[in-house]
Amino acid sequence: MSGDNGYNPLRWDCERDGCYNKECRPKIEIFADCFPGRINFGDVDAGIVEINSRALLLEWKSNPIPIPAGQHSAYMNLSRTGLLVALAVAGNAKTMEVVAYSAYVGGNCTGWRNADQEKIKGLCRRWAARAQELPPIKLRPALPDERITLRDDLKEWVADYAAHQHEFDALLRQ
Repeated sequence: MSGDNGYNPLRWDCERDGCYNKECRPKIEIFADCFPGRINFGDVDAGIVEINSRALLLEWKSNPIPIPAGQHSAYMNLSRTGLLVALAVAGNAKTMEVVAYSAYVGGNCTGWRNADQEKIKGLCRRWAARAQELPPIKLRPALPDERITLRDDLKEWVADYAAHQHEFDALLRQ
């Protein structure tokens, strides 16, 4: 680990490389016609970290205003399993000044609470300590009667299932 930028600093230089949003952000809008209604991929503004099969997602917002309904629903549902905690943090991304956070834990949402950067760091440290205490989740191999039949379009992707069985067992489990 080096300096204040942590282990994984953003290596993009806008002066040298141009606007990151235009040059590197995946244009997820092209997938809008793949899902029903107004559902589409969301962009994770800050990041996600995993320890022992648990994930902490950090979503950055400029202001502590209501989280968009789809994002709120996703965080509520995904946090219900206990495998994901989502922290929505409101503040200035340029200065990293934090004014509030909202946590999604166990299918519940705290709502916006006043905070500063040290409060968020404390929450992250407590999450990491707890995740390190928990044993990693180990998936057992799927039994033959637990496998589901691949649809025709997936069969094209996996022409020789037996050769790739170990890669897809978790995906194919019900």
